[in-house]
Amino acid sequence: MSTSAGLLGALAAVTAVEWVAATLALGYLLLAIRQSAWCWSFAIASALLYLVVFARSGLYMQTALQVFYAAMAVYGWRTWSGTRDDAPIAITRWPARHHVLAWSAIVIVAAVSGALIAHQAADGWVPYLDAAIAWGSVLATWMVTRKILENWLYWIVLDAAMVALAAWQGLAATALLFTLYTLLAIRGYWQWRRDERARATQPAGQVTDWPAAEARVREALAAHAETAELAQAVLSPIDISLSNYAWSAHAGQRKRFVRLARPGTEEFGADLAAEARILHRVGEVGISPPVVLCDPSRRLLVTHWIEPVGEPSSFAEPAVVVTVGQALARLHALPVPRDLRVVRFDAQARMLEASLPATAYGSELLACANEMFARLDAAPTPLVLCHHDLHAENLLFDADDRLWLVDWEYAGLNDPVFDLASFASQCGLPDTATRALCAAYVQAGGVVDESRLELARWAFDYVEWLWYQGWSAAPNEGRGLREGARRAARIESSLRERASALLRCNNRGFSQY
Repeated sequence: MSTSAGLLGALAAVTAVEWVAATLALGYLLLAIRQSAWCWSFAIASALLYLVVFARSGLYMQTALQVFYAAMAVYGWRTWSGTRDDAPIAITRWPARHHVLAWSAIVIVAAVSGALIAHQAADGWVPYLDAAIAWGSVLATWMVTRKILENWLYWIVLDAAMVALAAWQGLAATALLFTLYTLLAIRGYWQWRRDERARATQPAGQVTDWPAAEARVREALAAHAETAELAQAVLSPIDISLSNYAWSAHAGQRKRFVRLARPGTEEFGADLAAEARILHRVGEVGISPPVVLCDPSRRLLVTHWIEPVGEPSSFAEPAVVVTVGQALARLHALPVPRDLRVVRFDAQARMLEASLPATAYGSELLACANEMFARLDAAPTPLVLCHHDLHAENLLFDADDRLWLVDWEYAGLNDPVFDLASFASQCGLPDTATRALCAAYVQAGGVVDESRLELARWAFDYVEWLWYQGWSAAPNEGRGLREGARRAARIESSLRERASALLRCNNRGFSQY
């Protein structure tokens, strides 16, 4: 009998179940190359049918593998589609050491499991090849669910081996399918590689949603040895910031905080290069979480994770106010870094005003702001290291009631009164709590004029108001647009209420607290 006749005879003997399973498996692969999450529904159906096919053929490892395939297909659907809390993942790569460990493990477990089932096969080499393909496929399937580029290289090897195994067992349709699989795996590798490069060259300004942000941050993590492991970690979004994307990253027993600065934050006063210098200093003294990696060029920050115990019921609570006052006194007492940027809130205001139409802020508030800044400049104080953005999300209390200050991209040298103003304004402190804050700050070694603090609070709110107006006018996601406009409206109302009374009261001059 000729080879072609034998092949036709083998194809004629293929059962309907095997044909349907093979067709569904082919559909899975074609959709996977296109990175369509629908591929996983085809994978589930194909795995359930192949379970029957391989069980009848005595390929026990392949039979067990189908159960795993079905389970991983469910997991793959979730990771590729994303949920309300998790963004879809992007293509990443493995470092070489991961591949060495992976193949070493495959060889060991295949030798052990192949030996255990060798007595069930007529040919001594079959169970070993069966086991090697099975264990390699376990790993490669997981790599697909995590969109690791090299999964296709694994499949090229595994599919070619499966062609030989299926042909030996008389599974002609499956042998042909895996021949096609081998060719498509080659295509899949080059297609994913092109997609990866296209995403890597995407302008930073186009990163305006969570899926694109996660793609960018995984690429940035993979570029550094210190964070390469996190590129494959589970990233859980922390959607609390208008100017940053943030995640908690779980890698083994370790948990890390990962942040990707949104594009354009420099136009609103952020300085990521200055933040990198500051973070190492404040991290060393325990004011901020220890830094794992800070790469301003990739807009990436990774720090140790601080497990918060939840926000206080009110930041005006006496214990909270005292803790913040003491922490700020400690921060302001640090040696002043050389050549660090000086942050002037009047200059920040001018920059933000220039980016907005004159009708956005009006002559009345502009004149009031000029007067406020002039009065503050009339009594200058030595410059110290300031945080400048002390809202509730940047103040973390751990289980030991220790306070950590996070997100330092707006930090720099300034009058220390603006840090007190930032906390008092953004956390809505009433007069009694503000006085307690000043008392705790002074007791810890700081110096503050209480009446000057009131001027600084108004000036800080003015700059923050301009910031939110500018942010709501910039290209942003829906939440950023709505939230920026809401906060701007709330602050404007407060500014107008306080302006005339504050200027009238401060004609008396400053009083030392």
